[in-house]
Amino acid sequence: MSIASSTQVTTQPPQKAFDQATFSSYIGQTVSGTAVYAGRVNPKWSVGQVPAVSVLYLLHPLHYLTHSRQTYAYNAFFYRVAMSLQCLLELCLITLPPTKGGAFVVEIRELKPSKFGYCVLEVTLQQPKDLTAPVPTHVNEYDPADYVKKTHTILTMGNMEKEKGTNYIHTPLAAKPPSFDAMEPNQADFMSEFIDMYQDMSTYPQGDKPGIPEVHHCVGFSDGRPIDFKSLAFWSDMFIHPNYSLDQKILGGPRWCPTMQLEIQFKSVPRNVNKVLASFAVPHIINNRFDLDGALFDQQGNLLAITRHQCLLVPWERNTPSAATKNKL
Repeated sequence: MSIASSTQVTTQPPQKAFDQATFSSYIGQTVSGTAVYAGRVNPKWSVGQVPAVSVLYLLHPLHYLTHSRQTYAYNAFFYRVAMSLQCLLELCLITLPPTKGGAFVVEIRELKPSKFGYCVLEVTLQQPKDLTAPVPTHVNEYDPADYVKKTHTILTMGNMEKEKGTNYIHTPLAAKPPSFDAMEPNQADFMSEFIDMYQDMSTYPQGDKPGIPEVHHCVGFSDGRPIDFKSLAFWSDMFIHPNYSLDQKILGGPRWCPTMQLEIQFKSVPRNVNKVLASFAVPHIINNRFDLDGALFDQQGNLLAITRHQCLLVPWERNTPSAATKNKL
């Protein structure tokens, strides 16, 4: 496969566990101008036996933010635009076949650069059909015909530092952060060694009082890694699910809640943030398909991001390896 640029970017492996799990390297550009990155899925960051989709999609903005200079060096206009794009504004992801342990490739394509300081990017995550294949180290080793697309993402980039205008909030979930005083230490069933968590347990059933499908918690990385745009994407999809507050009679047994679509809108720049206060709620479950809304704050009460998911309520057995080859849809 011929390429537009053979320049490779040497990056040092990071020290923090989350960054190690999401590490990848720039391997070149295709003839069509897409920037290509490659890495390996870390199976330790999984929900059940399915690698966490959130870990994979949040790779995309990191690639762009870290390597924009190399990505755009061949085009002076794109280079100037890239230098002004400091922040993620919105992420919309569609999941396709489930991700698995093994190599992956990410392609980034510009859809709509703008002289007004915004840029829309198309980002795809792909894995080789042969999951034993090595991670490509150069774009010439990457043949799209040998890969299967796993996620399709649209990113909007901009610079929040330069945004000015009207400010008005009238969203009940995002009106204020949850109270840390109402929380107690808790532990997730998966990836608990990487996560510190405090949770308001009042949404669970209390005696004869049924629970409500909401989660209010405070979370951070156990190794002290600070919160940034990259990890905000992770925390927007990492929580003990609100549906688990409902009675098993309503759910119909143990359930998995795979994400079909995910949208994240980033509202402010995280500054010296080590913990996130967040609320998530499920307004509607209709025929096993449901929507989920979330709001994430820093500990000073600043709104960092809001998120909306479209998900399915399916038997937990769908999370097993025997079902992993089936499309979520």
